[in-house]
Parts: sequence; C-alpha cells; structure tokens
Amino acid sequence: MLEIVTPTLEDLWFRESLMADEETMAYNHAWGGTIPFPKERWEGWYDHWIVNHENRRYYRYLKSENEFVGEIAYHYDSEYDGYVANVIVFSKFRGKGYGARGLELLCKEAQKNGITSLYDDIAIDNTAIKLFLKQGFYEVYRTEEKIVLRKDFINPDFRGAAYILENDDVVLEHVSGFRDFANELPNTIDTKFASASAGKVFVAVGILQLIEQGKLHFEDTIGELIDIDWKAVDKDITVEQLLNHTSGIPDYFDESVMDEYEELWVDFPNYKIRHNDDLLPLFIDKPMMYPKGTKFQYNNTGYVVLAMIIERVTGVEFDQYLKESVFDKCGMMGTGYYEMDKLPAKCATNYVWCNSADDLRTNIFCVDAKGTGAGGAFITVKDIVNFWKGLRDGKLLSKEMAETMLSKHSGEGDDPEEGYYGYGVWIIDGNGQKDIPYFQGCDPGVSFISEYNPNENRIMVFVSNYGDNVWAIARDIRNH
Repeated sequence: MLEIVTPTLEDLWFRESLMADEETMAYNHAWGGTIPFPKERWEGWYDHWIVNHENRRYYRYLKSENEFVGEIAYHYDSEYDGYVANVIVFSKFRGKGYGARGLELLCKEAQKNGITSLYDDIAIDNTAIKLFLKQGFYEVYRTEEKIVLRKDFINPDFRGAAYILENDDVVLEHVSGFRDFANELPNTIDTKFASASAGKVFVAVGILQLIEQGKLHFEDTIGELIDIDWKAVDKDITVEQLLNHTSGIPDYFDESVMDEYEELWVDFPNYKIRHNDDLLPLFIDKPMMYPKGTKFQYNNTGYVVLAMIIERVTGVEFDQYLKESVFDKCGMMGTGYYEMDKLPAKCATNYVWCNSADDLRTNIFCVDAKGTGAGGAFITVKDIVNFWKGLRDGKLLSKEMAETMLSKHSGEGDDPEEGYYGYGVWIIDGNGQKDIPYFQGCDPGVSFISEYNPNENRIMVFVSNYGDNVWAIARDIRNH
C-alpha cells in the first residue's frame, strides 16, 4: 500500500540519493539531469519546504512497505500564477503504478489544501505525459521543448456539480454532496438541479426564435401583445426593453431593496405560483420603477411578461414551448420546469443553512411552486453544455441572431466581473478578445453559473443545491 509521509531532516538522505540517480533523473535531461543535494543544504531546504512552507509549497515522501520509493511536491510559480506539480519515483521502484498513485495522492492533497489547479511542464519526449493526461490534466500549450499541462480542482467543501469542456473535451467532472441530505442519497452527474434565474436565457431564446419566425418583433409593445388592464404600467414597453432590462416595469422581486426571495411569501402563499399570470397580483398595482428605456436595472417581472408573451403568441404554456423548441432540439432530456410538490426522479432537494452545516431546512417554502419566465428550471450540467453547443452551432437561432443575443445591449460595465447585459445573458468584456457570455441564478439554497469563453472554446457549468459559492469557483478558473 502506497502512503505519503512527511520526512524528517535525517530522512533527506533518500532525496539526495533520488536526485543523484541518473536513471531516475533521466526525465530531467533537458534541464541538466541529476541535481546535487549535499548534506550542508538539507537544513535550509527543510526549513523552506517543510517548516515554513507558507502554504505555497508542499513536499512529501511516497512510502511502501516501510521503504521510501519516491517524492511528491507542488510549489507556487509566478510564471503560471499557479502551482506546479512534481512526482518522482526512484527508478528501481518503477513499473508498480507508484507514479500514477502518487500523482493521484498529490492532487487530493492539493485540493484538500484549497489549491484550485495544478500545472506541470514536461519535456516534449517524456512518456510521463500520458500519466498526467490519465489523471485529468489537459494541455495548455506546448513549445518545441516542453508541454504545459493543467488540472483544475473544486474546493472539497463544495456540494453540487461542476463540469468543464475545452474544445468539446471534458477537462473537469466533479460531483459531491447529497441530493437528499436526510437519506444521504448522493448527487450524480445526471442529478437535476434547480437553477433559479438561469432560466431567463431559455425564455430569451424562445422570444428570439419567434422574432426570427416573424411572429413577433423587438418593437412590439406589451399593450399590443397582452390584453389585460396594465393600470399604471406603461403599455408601450417593448419586447426589446424587457429582454435587456431597461423597461422600468415594476419588479415583483426588486433585488436592489430585497435580500431574500422568500420574503415575497410572507403575505402571499408561494404554492399559488404555478403559472406566469399567477404573479400578476405581486406587481400589477405598483408604479413604474423609472421611465421605460432610460436606464438598466435587472428585473424579474420583465421575463415573466416575456414568458406570458410566448404563451399568447404560441397558444401553449411557455415551458411546453421551451421543451419542444429549445430543450428537445439540444438533447436536454433532464431539463424542465417541475412543480415542487410533484418533482420527478433524480431531482436534488435544495437546502438552506440554519444554525450549522448539519442544521438545514429545505427551500420548499422559499420559492415558487413551479418555475416561471423569471427562472426556476431544473437542469443537469450536461444539458447546459448541450444548450451552449446548440446556441453555438445554430440549432436554436441563426448565426446572426445568436451573435445579437450575445452582444452588449445594456448595463454600464462598472463591475468588470458582472459586466454588461445582452438578451438573457450577462457579458464580461473581452478586453481586446471576444466577450464572454454567461448566465447565472441564485435563490435560497440554489446557486448556479455557466459561461462560454469563445477565446478558449471553453464551457463551464457550476451548480449547488446548498447555495455554495459557485461564483468564486468560476472566477478562480476564469482568471487562470
């Protein structure tokens, strides 16, 4: 059995032997081969790597049957603004799987220590490249001399699912936590997760499809499309103003003044919300927030009204339209709008923190009984990848309309991480490269973000049914 151990100062005789063995160090021929490690250097090296590592260095021995067989390590490298891995097995112990197991152990230690990714630069002719690729590393770039590889990690405290593709190859697949906490039923890659406001992107696609079909126009107004008494709401609000959050329509959940979505249900029972029109009493008697078209302000009511427009134009419930015109076209078989008291198989329960990590309650009294145009779709991470591919590959919209959807239409961009707004998506400025669209959602016990980086051809999806911080994970990976 292979284990990792912290060497004592006296144990460094093994490292001296390891560094001096020509066959062991043959992999390092491009950088000089063997490395002298005389005893007079031990104490300073030991203090730097073991005693005062400052969480920027990690070093351990690999041990099997009371015998040292190799070393594993990582250290911070400013060239990559990240941590570089190192695994060496003494030549006489090779061929026993110690290298693969040692790399696996190193990755687990790095993840446990809060490291979000590991790099390694390997000589172009080193057969160890295959070992790293099998452990989930992927190529970042190569030169004539070396290949730079990388593996991304998720914080071990994260509960949910994470999925990353680059050039349509899976480079990260991570699932953790329970979809049913009380019965300890684990999340899986096929678990259906609530996604909160992320569903706005599906509504936007549905609207844009109807525009391309000539059944709707950007300039059409809510007064023309929906025959109800709009009271103080401006009937001349356009479809485009709803899409890009510049309508000024009264928001039933104004995130600029309300902190928690469940505050809505203090006086109005959430179990009554099963259709878009059910939300009318929550906003129809309120005044306009500002004159239409004069500013950007994120607005949930706007997308409820867009879903109502889909229903008036098509004659079917918006979720049925989205199933046939979006989800089915992209092979999103696990995605849909489900009633909270009639959830199908494989749906994750969402949990809200009470007093401790083990004192949780479900969010069933915190959200609509069924999702609306403002959000509430259940998704799988693979389905979201299929959605991005469908949008990218022309299955949902023409190339021109997809580009319009993913272009900046509103917002000031004051927060570079939040960015601007397109139609149903947020947009991070590309700073000279192509912009990066993303969509996100947050409800009690729900956190979701997914982005498509066209510069790297990378799709990332992160979702938690415990409300864990998916934004920090996405930011760490994006910035590297």
